[in-house]
Amino acid sequence: MSKYLDSKVDEIMNISLMMKRYFQHNYMNIVEGLTTLQIETLMHINNHPKISMREIGEHLKVSMSSATQLVERLVGNQLVIRLLDESDRRIIRLDLSEIGKKEIAHKHDCMKNKIKELYSVLTDAEIKEHLIIMKKLFAETLKH
Repeated sequence: MSKYLDSKVDEIMNISLMMKRYFQHNYMNIVEGLTTLQIETLMHINNHPKISMREIGEHLKVSMSSATQLVERLVGNQLVIRLLDESDRRIIRLDLSEIGKKEIAHKHDCMKNKIKELYSVLTDAEIKEHLIIMKKLFAETLKH
């Protein structure tokens, strides 16, 4: 580790935590009544229609019983629907309901606007550099 990096680790950690809080706070203000995990679940179902419960649990890194409870609340809120698998009726598949699709589209637009507002203080060059750095750091997290 370089001396410069060693001297900046605490600052990086503090800024990362503050940014995480900022995004969680602002995202939770957009999506009232839903937890971060429920939002992530809705977004994942939106990106992977007819996903199985097992796949949801694996994506969220939670047990099947936790995934089932989480989805049960989303079904109860009429955001998600259960579908029987066409080839194996024991498998439950999930999709967004019409209400869920409208909600996630609205929330997505709101979040995009908040991100545009936040990033508007950066130049195009700074945004490009920031994206390169974020992708590089994210790729590194996948190795561990």
